[in-house]
Amino acid sequence: MDTTLSSAIDHIPRAISAYPTHIKLKLFAIRHLLTQKMKYSSDFQNATTELLKKYHERVDELVAKLNSLIKGDQIPDLEGTPNLELYFHQHEIARASEINLTSQPFPNYWYDVLMNSKLRVAIHPEEEEILKELEEITLHSSISKREKKFTLTFHFGENEYFSNDTLICTIRFDSDDNLLEAKTNKIYWFANKNLYNILAKNDRSAGGFFKLFKRFDVGSQNSLLVKYKIDINFIASELIHEIIPHSFHYYLGVVEFEDGEMPRNIGRQPAHQKNGDDVILIEERKE
Repeated sequence: MDTTLSSAIDHIPRAISAYPTHIKLKLFAIRHLLTQKMKYSSDFQNATTELLKKYHERVDELVAKLNSLIKGDQIPDLEGTPNLELYFHQHEIARASEINLTSQPFPNYWYDVLMNSKLRVAIHPEEEEILKELEEITLHSSISKREKKFTLTFHFGENEYFSNDTLICTIRFDSDDNLLEAKTNKIYWFANKNLYNILAKNDRSAGGFFKLFKRFDVGSQNSLLVKYKIDINFIASELIHEIIPHSFHYYLGVVEFEDGEMPRNIGRQPAHQKNGDDVILIEERKE
């Protein structure tokens, strides 16, 4: 309920009392009905918030397990998995039970995910080189009735751009998904490798994807910073609500955008896959 309506409720008794008795009785009965409706709305909002909280907790847990598989920390358990024959040749299934094929990290998983998403239009070529070193994205969510807070942690391997092992961005939205705050840790760039300076020299403003890690005042009304706020809202929302929960589909390129466009790697062999490898990717699509 907005502030204007909330403040008006205080004036209802006096407003009703000004009417004739027969109308007053009807208005009082209507008010009682609407009070019940407001309680239903409140109960619904509370239930929705709790359900949303549980959803994000589950997503966080699943993303953590997914990252364990990507890094090779966890071995897939294929026992009892249905329809293996759709994805593997018989000799591959036999080998999987004999040889540990999962101990090595999954190459370029998150890079391929990002480049198959809508965010690819925001990623400059200079940023691509850094994102190729991205090893893991973790998500921690905190949901309440008044706001939603998400902490995105990007884990990078050793690279020539900065010394940070992680870049952390904490985003706060209000209940209507308006951006309230964006905080990030400081990036320790190596000499002559500051991405923002490189992009500025190339007339690419202050970055595309890496705007997510640039510090600024969300509340500022400066026209450039307002544009920053819009861009960060878009990048963060895509990551939190679309890309991370559905990273598997983005990696395979089996998503279709609203305009009918398909990700750029549809039908292509992943860059890290050697010719001759026995890999079958089957797109399951409901008509």
